[in-house]
Amino acid sequence: VEQNLRFQGQYFDCESDLHYNTFRFYDPEVGRFVNQDPIGLLGGANLYSYGVNPISWIDPWGWSAKPSHSPDVAKWLDKGGSVHMEVEGRTWVYKDWEGNVVRYPDGHPDFTPFERQQVDVPDLKGNHGKNPGGDFGKADALAPQGKADYSKNTWHHHENMKTMQEVPKKIHNRFTHSGGVKNMKSSC
Repeated sequence: VEQNLRFQGQYFDCESDLHYNTFRFYDPEVGRFVNQDPIGLLGGANLYSYGVNPISWIDPWGWSAKPSHSPDVAKWLDKGGSVHMEVEGRTWVYKDWEGNVVRYPDGHPDFTPFERQQVDVPDLKGNHGKNPGGDFGKADALAPQGKADYSKNTWHHHENMKTMQEVPKKIHNRFTHSGGVKNMKSSC
């Protein structure tokens, strides 16, 4: 008995030897779709590729959503950036129109490639004060390379709620996020 049903929403068309996936056809012989991704979101550079393997990649709890407060995908693409999700680890990756790439493992931005210096600061409060009692002031006092260069950089509160990273303002502001400050304020 021939079975034409495939994965959910797929149907095998025996005349063309293709799998119909609601809006486009997939060729299992070459492992690609024969027409482009009709909505063009998160397809990466190859609009004909098969997204993820539904046997080995699953999201039973629906937690593989866009990272909280990360840049809006449609606006990001309109500006000339790109967005994709690494299948291994389910990490979202944003590339801006200047070629800067920030990964969002576990929903938080990894600014390590842009980091000028980092320092662990005890008793962070989740503020941006440059005075001695403020988080930026404390980071400046303990930083191994001295005070941050505020003309170009800013301190980023890492989501672990103890590490401060000096990163370029442009990168910090462009790659929006929630993290250390939100974690500190919600743990009070």
